[in-house]
Amino acid sequence: MAERLKSRLRADDTVARSGGEEFTVIVGDLVSAEDATRVVEDLLSALRKPLAVEEYPIDVTASLGSRCTRTTAWKRPRCGRARTPPCTG
Repeated sequence: MAERLKSRLRADDTVARSGGEEFTVIVGDLVSAEDATRVVEDLLSALRKPLAVEEYPIDVTASLGSRCTRTTAWKRPRCGRARTPPCTG
């Protein structure tokens, strides 16, 4: 799973295992809420592809929460599809 996440991110972004099969992803330099949404959708797409264990396909489910921090680059009052409180601008 970590390799799938890393394959969809840029070299400057960070993927860290939080515990078990939980990961934290830090993505910088996003300009808009739409950018954050695209990253989330791309990561979910990568995670939902079946895994091959020996010759058996294993379906994978994933959930993802997002959180944005406000910087001078944000121009919109909400960002991402957050299960946590959205950032405000």
